[in-house]
Amino acid sequence: MNHKMRVQNMKQKILKILKQNPSSFVSGQKISEQFGVTRAAVWKSIKQLQAAGYEIESETKNGYKLISCPDLLTSSEVMPYLKKSCFPYQIIHFNQLDSTNNKAKELAE
Repeated sequence: MNHKMRVQNMKQKILKILKQNPSSFVSGQKISEQFGVTRAAVWKSIKQLQAAGYEIESETKNGYKLISCPDLLTSSEVMPYLKKSCFPYQIIHFNQLDSTNNKAKELAE
């Protein structure tokens, strides 16, 4: 698994945990221990999720809580519902493209 896919996978896992605990904070330490990564890696993934439109509250000593999700069907939202054995592909999401055909051709090369 390449680095980009590992990062995407980490974001999906963090979202899953936050969605499973909608009314409480989840500590960065707990997340880092569960996935065997540093708290800095968790923080970085949280920042990327926030930049993608997820409203995630963070409190010192308490952790993170998901407040709202963006109104977009991103790969982080779709992948948890697909069986990996039936859908072995990576979903790539772009907010805007000049040409989907050109991008598909570029990705195929």
